[in-house]
Amino acid sequence: ALPTIKELISKGARVVLLSHLGKVKHKLASEDPEKFAKQIKNGNLAPVAVRLEELLGQKVVFVPTTRGEELVAAVEAMNDGDVVLVQNTRYEKGESKNDPELSAYWAQFADAFVMDAFGSCHRAHSSTYGIPEILNAQGKPTALGYLVEKEVVALTKCVNADEHPYVAI
Repeated sequence: ALPTIKELISKGARVVLLSHLGKVKHKLASEDPEKFAKQIKNGNLAPVAVRLEELLGQKVVFVPTTRGEELVAAVEAMNDGDVVLVQNTRYEKGESKNDPELSAYWAQFADAFVMDAFGSCHRAHSSTYGIPEILNAQGKPTALGYLVEKEVVALTKCVNADEHPYVAI
C-alpha cells in the first residue's frame, strides 16, 4: 500500500489508515481471558506505525484505540500530508459484522475512501464495505489504490486471455 499512501500524501491528503492484523475471537474475552489478551497483544498495530514511519520518512501518529476522544483529537489535529494509523479494526466486535453504527462512526472522518487491501476487499466488514457504502450514498468519492488496481489488471488479463484454457492458482 506504500505507493498509494505516498501518492495521497504528495497530493496533500490527510491520510487516516484503518487496518487489521490477525483474527480476534471476541468470545474468548469471557471464555479464556488469557488467550484473548494474547490475541489482542499480537494484533497490536503499534509496531506497524513505527515501521511505516521509517518507510514514509515522516511522522505517523498511532492511535491505540479504534474510537473515542483520542481518535477524534488525532484526526482534528491533522494537517495536509499527515498520516494517522488507527488501532486494529478487528478489536471492534462489530467490524466483521459490518455494524452500521461502527461504519458510520469511522465514515465521519472521511471525505474520500481508497481501498488498497486486496486480501481483504472481498470482506463485507465495516472498514472495507460499510465506510465506502456510506460515503457513496453521500456522493463522496471512493477508489481503488494502486495495489488493488494492479491485482484487478492482472486478473482481467487472465479473464480476457486469448489462450484458453487458462489456469490460475
